[in-house]
Amino acid sequence: MSELIKNIVLVGRTGNGKSATGNTLLGKEMFESKRQAVGVTKKCKMYRAAIQDGPIINVIDTPGLCDSAILLEELSKEITNCLNMTEEGIHAVLLVLSVKTRVSEEEESTINTLQSIFDSKILDYCIVVFTGGDELEQDNQTLDDFFSAGCPEVLTKALRLCHGRKVVFNNRTTDEEKKAEQITKLLALVADIGEKTGGIPYTYQMHLKIKEEIEKHKEQERAIKAKNLAEAEQAVRLDKIRMDQEMIALAEENGRVKEQERAIEANTIAEAKLALVKEELQKEHEKNMQKMAEENKKRREQEKEIQSKNLEEAELARRQEKIRMDQEMIALAEENRRLKEQEKAVEANNLAEAKLALVKEELRKELEEKMQLMAEENEKRREQERVIESKNLAEAELVREEKIRIDQEMILLAEEMERLKEQERAIERLKEQERAIEANKLVEAKLALVEEALRMEQEKNKQIMADENKRIKEEEQRKIDSKKTHMVYARNLVIAGSHQSEHWSWVPMQYDTSSETIVEAASLVGLCWLDIGGTFNTRELTPWTHYEVVYLLKLIKSATGWEVPVNLKLTLPSGAKPQERSVTLKEYIGKSWVAIPAGEFMTTPENNGEISFSFYEMGRWQEGLVVKGVAIRPKI
Repeated sequence: MSELIKNIVLVGRTGNGKSATGNTLLGKEMFESKRQAVGVTKKCKMYRAAIQDGPIINVIDTPGLCDSAILLEELSKEITNCLNMTEEGIHAVLLVLSVKTRVSEEEESTINTLQSIFDSKILDYCIVVFTGGDELEQDNQTLDDFFSAGCPEVLTKALRLCHGRKVVFNNRTTDEEKKAEQITKLLALVADIGEKTGGIPYTYQMHLKIKEEIEKHKEQERAIKAKNLAEAEQAVRLDKIRMDQEMIALAEENGRVKEQERAIEANTIAEAKLALVKEELQKEHEKNMQKMAEENKKRREQEKEIQSKNLEEAELARRQEKIRMDQEMIALAEENRRLKEQEKAVEANNLAEAKLALVKEELRKELEEKMQLMAEENEKRREQERVIESKNLAEAELVREEKIRIDQEMILLAEEMERLKEQERAIERLKEQERAIEANKLVEAKLALVEEALRMEQEKNKQIMADENKRIKEEEQRKIDSKKTHMVYARNLVIAGSHQSEHWSWVPMQYDTSSETIVEAASLVGLCWLDIGGTFNTRELTPWTHYEVVYLLKLIKSATGWEVPVNLKLTLPSGAKPQERSVTLKEYIGKSWVAIPAGEFMTTPENNGEISFSFYEMGRWQEGLVVKGVAIRPKI
């Protein structure tokens, strides 16, 4: 018989067969064992037995961890006493479950209670013992057959926390060989615990030390949380200040835009007034033309009357030939005088026409200079968008001065047009004869052509300016949009198991080093299946732009299970075959954030809609992945 001593503690829910398992280990009925709702064990009890060709074992039975008849404080005190009952410490803790009863959340509560009484370190010494092996034998089943029928999440968690150590016990069998076989399997698992813990049992001193470390760690976490909260509050305050400044800048920009709109409106009113002046000139010209036509008609009628009278008085005319010839000479002299006056009038008209042409040319040049000036001012405006507030105020003052100058020029232009109108009226009064009328028609035709050319040139320049402003705005918007990256943060992704704290945790962090924005990243605690997906509507993106979809990830130094490639998939609304690829993340362990591409696309009409993306891997336990989110960004 070996002199080795192994201290084994039995824990579990009331009714799972702890005491019966203890009796099987001891080889005799030492613990009271009954099937009832309230546990029969109220105090920790220890009995010793010597295993043939094995160690001496001290078996300690404990009260039920979920027994409602015992307060948690009393239970904690009583189970902690079992550490004092073993001088060498605990070599193994048997978590007793039953295949006869349905595995429920009470089993999970049992593990949580065990961890709260001791600490997480106690799980390194745990073995899961399933009682009710007699029923499995009656059904001709093994423990693996029992699991293959469906393993609840609670049971999967219990086995994972106990590092997969499990054994089945038939406490009703009378076959001594079978009893010895059960105990041998259990002691082999106890020996495995000894190898993995370096032969160091769980002692009361270790318990106290770990508790102190846990308290220190909790205190550090509280300090870190307080610091993070203060930093988050500071970030919120900074964001509020920044937003207030942006609102002030936006209000000032709106004021500047309104000033420009008022200036444009004043310019439009001036142009409308000028059009009214031209329309009045045209109406007056038509009126004068009609009046001259009536006078010509009267003159022709008078000539007909004179001709008739001359025929009737032909005889009298012959007798008065000398008188007529004298009259003709006088008339000829008068005609010469009149022709000279007409030539002077035509010369004055030509001078007025030349002067009017010069005025038109000056107006056209001034308009071109204004158009050029406005184009240059637009260019300057684009370059001065980032200028400080004082420069914006100065620019606003310049705009007001420019508006006053334009108003003054419009007044001068109106006065000049009135003066031209007076000149045209004077010219119209001089056009008494048909030759003067024809000359005036030619002048007016030329003036109309000049005015039409000026109008067409002005409309063309306006259209050019409008097209240029539109192109500049579209180009600026395209530059802004093309640089914009759209983010789907981790909180908005569909992450399998993210609601379970044993699988995922949420960590607040800055979006990047240049931003004070706080986002939550998903940190993988441990999971044997990985599925991270989401969707995004491409209508928010710039048309006809090349985008890529990337996962923003980081693997901490202690990350494990990443030797196998993970799969990425991107599905587009066009109905094209999904883009799929695989990538190994092992090389990124311990490095900074990395962008893992899921695919790329062009924002064509066919791809206008919702895209979906996923990141998945099944069948391997993995830890240490941190997910910030998914970025949809322009591909350079």
